[in-house]
Amino acid sequence: MSNVNRRQLLASALALGVVAPHRAFAQAYPNRPITLVTTFAAGSPQDLVLRAMAELVAADFKQPVTVDNKPGASGGIAMGAAVTQKPDGYTLNVSNSAGLANLPLMQKLAFDPAKDFDYLMQMASFPIGIAIKAESPFKTWADLVAFAKANPGKITYGTPGTGSMANLGMQRLQALAGITLTHVPHKGVMEIIPAVLGDHVGLMVTGTEWKPHIDAGQMRLLMMWTDKRLASFGNVPTARESGYPFELDVSFGLVAPKGLETAVATQVHSAFKKALETASVRALLEKYNMEPAYLDGPAFKARMARVASDMKPVIEQLGLAKKE
Repeated sequence: MSNVNRRQLLASALALGVVAPHRAFAQAYPNRPITLVTTFAAGSPQDLVLRAMAELVAADFKQPVTVDNKPGASGGIAMGAAVTQKPDGYTLNVSNSAGLANLPLMQKLAFDPAKDFDYLMQMASFPIGIAIKAESPFKTWADLVAFAKANPGKITYGTPGTGSMANLGMQRLQALAGITLTHVPHKGVMEIIPAVLGDHVGLMVTGTEWKPHIDAGQMRLLMMWTDKRLASFGNVPTARESGYPFELDVSFGLVAPKGLETAVATQVHSAFKKALETASVRALLEKYNMEPAYLDGPAFKARMARVASDMKPVIEQLGLAKKE
């Protein structure tokens, strides 16, 4: 059949309503691989959870789902890489509250996370703790405070980046304790581990990336920023128990470049929610002391707005707000 005849046949089919306009050449989503761009470093607990979910979604969609790790800049690198892509569901982004809520308050960005992404779902949250090398002379947080007061700026601490929840929490903790520590931002959490073990940085302030090294006897926890002690680390006090009235955790979730078709957004949301609810993913979250914290898209976006509102006065008080 010639191309002319094919076009005539298609025109006739459209006229008869056999083929719907605008979808004559469309293929059902998804018909090719999907990329999941994330700020979490390769090998981190959050990355392991995302890869487990990606495998389940890939099996559901019968298309590969690849995790593309772009750590650094408190999520800015990963978000920047995703936001410029077509809103077709083939590039998705997993960001945390540091990037979605804090970063726009501290830096002038080429995009606005609140306006330039469609929010699909919140996935989970994880606690923040302060870990040190097992051989450190500081046995308690009080030991560290006493040394820091006598030696301002001498103790260093590593975080996933300036503006991360870990960084902001440490700024606040220093103000409450009346001490000065030196911040060493890293491109990704997994870079901090060898820095601490190699005595290049004194403290590691992150999510639960420290857990395997504490289990192996290489590190110790000085403090958690949770509302209550973790069952798996019952001997580790919270910040509030140590005399500092605050709690802080980090949540993360799935967003997409603005303009995603509703039908595609529904498919993506359903597939990732189903993956989050599987026993294998729940077990992985529990292993790394993370909590499933599902919220649908609108609720996730609203929560990030509340986090930004809560953190704004803290950022301003610490002198970290962007200059308008």
